[in-house]
Amino acid sequence: MPSWFIPVFIALALLSFLMTPPTFLTDKFVSVFATHPKLQNEAVIYVNGAELTREKKEEFIERWNGARFLYRVYDNFDDNNGTPIRISVHSSRRHMSFLLFGDGRYIDVIKQISKRKAVFYRVKGEKLEAFIRSLLTESEKIAQP
Repeated sequence: MPSWFIPVFIALALLSFLMTPPTFLTDKFVSVFATHPKLQNEAVIYVNGAELTREKKEEFIERWNGARFLYRVYDNFDDNNGTPIRISVHSSRRHMSFLLFGDGRYIDVIKQISKRKAVFYRVKGEKLEAFIRSLLTESEKIAQP
């Protein structure tokens, strides 16, 4: 066997790995730049300043991850009325905050990445919209004496 065969074989194996990386590495790399990230159980979720219970948090995360990203908005939302749902996501590297404003057609999301950087976008999710409405009515009932 020629002596050049082994280095060429190793170089081709490395090149093929770089050209088609494993799916879990690709998903991890792409998720860093996602506008509408998938939430994990590490997310801390607040509704009107009160933290959600574990069951409600798991249900919210399931519905959040099931919502479809519609499009990014490049200017501020002009019709943000109502009570927002605040979501804080803490991970080992970053902290992101979300403000959700429910409308009958879609959900306006303001993703606060840092103090100076915010991303505005819209998502569509009927189950998420219904869950937001139920959370808001619950919080209003608790707030009223």
